[in-house]
Amino acid sequence: MAPIRSETTATSGSLVQVLRAAILAVCIVSLMSLAACNSQEQNKPVLESARQAFLDGNYSEAERLYESYIQAEPQGDARWEAWNRLLDMALTVRNDRPRATSILDAMYLEFGDSGQRAFELLSRLAEIYEDMNNYGKAVEAWRKCLSLPGIDPAESARLHYRVARDHQAMKAYGQAVQELNLCIRDAQKPELAQQCRYTLAQNLIFMGRVEDAKKILRSIMANPEIADEDRALAAFLLADVLEDQEKFAEAIDILESIRLTYPNPLVVDTRLKHLKQMKQ
Repeated sequence: MAPIRSETTATSGSLVQVLRAAILAVCIVSLMSLAACNSQEQNKPVLESARQAFLDGNYSEAERLYESYIQAEPQGDARWEAWNRLLDMALTVRNDRPRATSILDAMYLEFGDSGQRAFELLSRLAEIYEDMNNYGKAVEAWRKCLSLPGIDPAESARLHYRVARDHQAMKAYGQAVQELNLCIRDAQKPELAQQCRYTLAQNLIFMGRVEDAKKILRSIMANPEIADEDRALAAFLLADVLEDQEKFAEAIDILESIRLTYPNPLVVDTRLKHLKQMKQ
């Protein structure tokens, strides 16, 4: 019977050790949870002080406190709020666009897994880069938007248009033409499609593909579904092309046809006077 008692004792000892380990694990988890709660409780006054400093217009103090909260609370519930406050102050208070881009980069790293937030952050980043005339960086941000899952064709068309405009600003007209063709393909609103066609004509002119541009401009002018003002803009650009080709009579006829619909009639009258002198 002695061996049986020995086995029982050993089994009991093993059970005690398992129970002790389980109790220890529960205690550790509880302590970790308690520490996290205590950390958040301790940083509540920092967050509340940051909010109050912002409301009081004490922006330097608000920035310091929001930054302190972000550093102290890597999993804090109010991090989105804190980052956005820092971004608002960088743009509206400091007018510091480089700092704003750095903040948006950090926000994208943290919140980029959320499709809607990623799109919002990248769009703002691209727009700020455009304001800084840093069109290359703007294109990078727009392209990241295009690569996000779930982008519908209507939004895709608008993004291709923004990329095209940035390429045009960099005088990369061939790349702009590619993006504009994608915009026309995906556009679901006639207004955007017309905008893309008009901009496409501009870029073709810059590339020396004048006859292709003229065809597009004439198609815009002939489309009764397009607003009179937009057709007038196309006509004005076509008149420019015809003047360069010394087709003054045709240019005059086109300008005469839009005197009442062009946004600035005085400009049309001035151009007509000039063209009539050139025709003589």
